[in-house]
Amino acid sequence: MAALPLFTGVIPAEGLTDGLNVLINQINANVTLAGLPQSVAAVSLGTAFSLASNTTLANLVGLALPVVAGATYQIHGQLQGTAAASGGIKAALTAASGLTLTSANVTGMNYNGTTLNTQTNVTALAADFSNSAAAYTNLYFDGSFVVNAAGTLQLQAAQNTSNATATTVALGSYMSLIRIA
Repeated sequence: MAALPLFTGVIPAEGLTDGLNVLINQINANVTLAGLPQSVAAVSLGTAFSLASNTTLANLVGLALPVVAGATYQIHGQLQGTAAASGGIKAALTAASGLTLTSANVTGMNYNGTTLNTQTNVTALAADFSNSAAAYTNLYFDGSFVVNAAGTLQLQAAQNTSNATATTVALGSYMSLIRIA
């Protein structure tokens, strides 16, 4: 197996997407680890999201990925944006197209700059892995899940508490999956 090149000159938030796409293409092309074919999929937010005075979770356009039955995946992602302290943000992963899971474990870490607002762990789809009424700038999430029936994994967001000042999710926000089994 050929070694994957390290990226040089990548400045955080500049060129990271290009570097990630190169890595994804290389892994998908030929890489196997311990005899298991690995697959990586990553998507970025297709349309900036803004929601005011509404706590109903809504699909984040472009942040959905298909998954196959019987597979185990690692998930990682980041939502960048803004929210007033009185509105905050909540986010959850939901099922579409018949998706069911046998297990899940996802942790969301909601930050305002360098201050951790809240850290939430969930073990089921449609459970809020972030539900903070604090101002936010970044929401990171990581975890793993096992698929029972194939379908599509969709990321959603909304205000945690209804507020006239909009909660936003900015372009550059992303979600990635790595099939590990």
